[in-house]
Amino acid sequence: AVEHLLDGDGAVAGARLTDGRAIAAATTVLCAGAWSTGLAAGVDVELAVRPTAVKLAVLARAVRTHLTVIDAENGIYLRPDGLAGTLVGRRTWTDEPLAAPGAELPVVDEAFVADTRARLARRLPSAAGAGLLATRAGMLDMTPDGLPLVGPSERPGLWLCCGWSGTGFKTGPSTGAALAAWLAGGRPPPQLASLHPARMPTAMAVARSPH
Repeated sequence: AVEHLLDGDGAVAGARLTDGRAIAAATTVLCAGAWSTGLAAGVDVELAVRPTAVKLAVLARAVRTHLTVIDAENGIYLRPDGLAGTLVGRRTWTDEPLAAPGAELPVVDEAFVADTRARLARRLPSAAGAGLLATRAGMLDMTPDGLPLVGPSERPGLWLCCGWSGTGFKTGPSTGAALAAWLAGGRPPPQLASLHPARMPTAMAVARSPH
């Protein structure tokens, strides 16, 4: 794991690992999720990326299967979970800010489950009264607009690929390929234009999901 970034003559020059080894590099890509903020601060780069808790409930599924859905109007997202469940999360993001990466996660309480069940039933009427199978809590690295920071930072030698706000699992592979092509060829790909770090002020505003 990376302990801190190396600062050399005004540019980021690689990273030092927790085992004491140093890796020198002309270009360093920071993709450490919510921990990216602390690592960047070590070389005087402030990122608008903050750790935020996400709660999930898995409710019993009354139908054989269903689509994966982002229901912005209803404030939830959902997908089939296993053979008999529907995993449901909330699209609010600002409810549970964390003091730091690795902070204790909130408890998924009965009020969250009841509210989630009611929202799910508005989208899938067959879910009315669905039994609870499991709950989970995790952490997201959130930006104010819900989009990641992908591209060069203000410091020479340091590039960013963080602040995925919960969408990296789906779009990370294609974004990684585009970022690699940018680094190798020097030409910014048009599909990453909206993710450029320069768009984002460092001060965190109210987070808004792009979906």
